[in-house]
Amino acid sequence: MYITKHVIERFQERITFEASEVVRFFIERDIEDSEHMYQVNNIEKRIKNGIVYVLDKTNKRKPTVVTLYLLDGN
Repeated sequence: MYITKHVIERFQERITFEASEVVRFFIERDIEDSEHMYQVNNIEKRIKNGIVYVLDKTNKRKPTVVTLYLLDGN
């Protein structure tokens, strides 16, 4: 799995500022245990603990996490 620099930065800005390696490890484990929301063409959305991960699965062997966002708690 490839995690873009953009995803690391968004995680650090919106969730917690930790070292890039720590964030990368957390995201990888979070996605493994996440719930599949839906997939349209090669773009898949997964959710875990209010964090939505957007993955580009064009390369099936090595999907790319392209962004993440937090669900509004309201």
